Amino acid sequence: MDLDEQDDILRTLVRIAANQETINQDIRLMLANHDTMLANQALMIERLDATLTAIKDILGRDNGR
Repeated sequence: MDLDEQDDILRTLVRIAANQETINQDIRLMLANHDTMLANQALMIERLDATLTAIKDILGRDNGR
């Protein structure tokens, strides 16, 4: 393998590595967004549970009349 071929291979590997770093950054951002969405979803479920409990309480009082 001559020096030109080695240089071409090396340049290709550097481009691949740079592209992989971009992909890794994108994945890190998506994971951070995913974590935020999961936290928001947990809060929404807590609020829905509280609402359901309140509705059951109201219905239970109405059925007792």
